[in-house]
Amino acid sequence: MSSSEISSSVRSPLSLNADYANPKLYGWASILVGTLSLLVGIPVLFMSPDLSAVALIIALGAVLVLAGVWMVKREE
Repeated sequence: MSSSEISSSVRSPLSLNADYANPKLYGWASILVGTLSLLVGIPVLFMSPDLSAVALIIALGAVLVLAGVWMVKREE
């Protein structure tokens, strides 16, 4: 079997062309987790005395939503 018949993801697990990496699937998962983080973080922001921890959760949720939207748009 020649090396050209073996996909790059099998030859090198750290390659960028992984067969199992589906940007649309991971993008929607990121949007879902980011949205849940925002839905939980925003109400807690008004109840929590420690604003820095809640602001971090909201910021991470926003980053996840933006990354997910970018991944879904890139796939289309």
